[in-house]
Amino acid sequence: MNRFAVGAVVLILLAGPMRAGEAPPPSLDSVQRALIGTWQSLGDTRFTRELDADGKAADRYDGTPNDVIAGRWSAFQGAAPPKAAQGRKLIADAFYVELDQQGDVLIFAVAALNSQSLQLYNVDRGDMLSFSRFK
Repeated sequence: MNRFAVGAVVLILLAGPMRAGEAPPPSLDSVQRALIGTWQSLGDTRFTRELDADGKAADRYDGTPNDVIAGRWSAFQGAAPPKAAQGRKLIADAFYVELDQQGDVLIFAVAALNSQSLQLYNVDRGDMLSFSRFK
């Protein structure tokens, strides 16, 4: 199975069709609010990614305040991608994060999200990033 197919399977689990007796899928606004905070990488606990309510992003490594990669972030659904994400194979009802760091634009699919954990699938590189809420 190729990397895109694996990511698509994970995304369908998050954004898949509603079954009888289940709560409706989350709204874009609720996903955006849930993403706000500081997330610590499970793969390398020295790396954190902060997403704030104003759309600012900050990647830090080893907590060094002077070594920050600043940027902007926004969430969107695959049916309405921003210009930077157009042309990519996206799932219409799945949620994505666009991260622009000094002109380098990364697109992540939100594979899993709850109050304490986050999984982001890098659409271009095909790798999964796992985080736990730091604060």
